[in-house]
Amino acid sequence: FHSSYYRVPKNKNVKRVLTVHDFSHEKGYISNFGRLTHYFLLKRRAIYNADKIICISETTKKDLLNLYPGIDESNVYVSYNGLSSAYRSLGEIRENYKTFCLYVGSRASYKNFYDAVESVKISKDINLYIVGGGALTEKEKYILNAKIAGRYIFIQNPTDEELKDYYKNSLCLLYPSLYEGFGIPIIEAFSQGCPVIIYDTPACIEI
Repeated sequence: FHSSYYRVPKNKNVKRVLTVHDFSHEKGYISNFGRLTHYFLLKRRAIYNADKIICISETTKKDLLNLYPGIDESNVYVSYNGLSSAYRSLGEIRENYKTFCLYVGSRASYKNFYDAVESVKISKDINLYIVGGGALTEKEKYILNAKIAGRYIFIQNPTDEELKDYYKNSLCLLYPSLYEGFGIPIIEAFSQGCPVIIYDTPACIEI
């Protein structure tokens, strides 16, 4: 039984495998007390009842062993995330080649989206392409217009092929996250020859 979200089977004779992605909740990067209490109980129960545990990076494995003492390390395995088959080939080079930096994914506070905006602000010749992560909030729009008005584009739901082309044509991926379990945009970018700028974050360095 391989649970997708910290579930434990009623049949105790079934072998249980669990995949753990990160510990952003436990480390305080995501906070919602009502939901967290339920989440922690489910996660703790699933972890201590698993026969084998898969972690998506050595960093996540280290966090697991530190946060959940008593886990037998010999039952914990690291299996890195992979990429969509779309990334097996290189994207096309467009006319606006290397005129923009890319920011991909969640803009939660620990992802440091505003640091990416500040870095683009420094150079008047570079734009910022913001991909995914949900609709821009009013606060985000205000800051973007105050810092880099007319120099940003928001792309809500690109296909893999479209995102691949953005990576291929960008100056770099800005990924200033304070915490990750893996960081899929990093390997997406590398597959297209796109440099990545990160903070000194263990999982990002590992990937």
